[in-house]
Amino acid sequence: LRYLFTVGFAARKGDVVVCNDLTALPVGLLAKLFRPLLKLVYDSHEYQAHTRWVGPRKRRVIQWVERFALRFTAANVVVSPSIAQAYVQDYGITLPHVVMNCPQLQDVSPTGRLRTKIGAAPDDRILLFQGGLTEGRGIEQMLSAFALIHHPNLRLVFMGYGPLEAKIQTAADTDHRIALVPAVPPGEVLEHTVDADFGLCFLTDDCLNHRYALPNKVFEYLMAGVPVIVNDLVEVRKVIERHMAGIVVPDVSVPAFTEALEGLHGYNRADFLAKLPELRAAYCWEQQARVWEGVMIALGPERRK
Repeated sequence: LRYLFTVGFAARKGDVVVCNDLTALPVGLLAKLFRPLLKLVYDSHEYQAHTRWVGPRKRRVIQWVERFALRFTAANVVVSPSIAQAYVQDYGITLPHVVMNCPQLQDVSPTGRLRTKIGAAPDDRILLFQGGLTEGRGIEQMLSAFALIHHPNLRLVFMGYGPLEAKIQTAADTDHRIALVPAVPPGEVLEHTVDADFGLCFLTDDCLNHRYALPNKVFEYLMAGVPVIVNDLVEVRKVIERHMAGIVVPDVSVPAFTEALEGLHGYNRADFLAKLPELRAAYCWEQQARVWEGVMIALGPERRK
């Protein structure tokens, strides 16, 4: 409580306070209490009341907090169009701005760093999952499906860290085609991603936050020139199908993933590469920053009294 009041009191000195996610909203409200002319921006990176770890009771609390707080925000920002529409429906607010979590625009050239780390042969095809190695991302299903596929030149690589590391390492110890690569610094991620033939991005469709998500790893794969295999989620499917940027499977299951692996040879990579400059320009931070800057400019600095 002391921290809340200390930070809230200090934040009053600004003209605009950006509240990153739900936990920062009370701080912003306190700051506005100390200085009513302060303008609040709610920058929500999740559909807060509908994440997979929120039960009915906690959901009601979150919705009460957001409904109260959104009466005092000058602008709201979310990470996907579907989440923006959901906030309008839930709270009757003006449509929030959408700022997607995209990497900076860059031309990523093959480095061989990932292939060297896993000892890949020149003709090996790499399927890469990068990010948090946690439940709800289809990792267990990928491992089970891969055990049913017997292509010797297909490699399944996980790069990251999390609770499922041990399970992945156990699979790698029994199948040389599977590899676990430790997480690398953010500035080196794309230098490894570029070596993959396909990126993997799965979220179990067990909550609205997942269904409406636009994970940053999708845009990292695309920036690196790597097509993506995803499950059928509303916003992710739109991106992949609009730009022929990968393969959409119906769900996070062993049969769906197995079918995708069997059909890799039918994917037209040439069409994807032809659209790559357009993709990079559309899904880069420079493009998203224009939206963010527009929000800040529209608010404008408030003259102190």
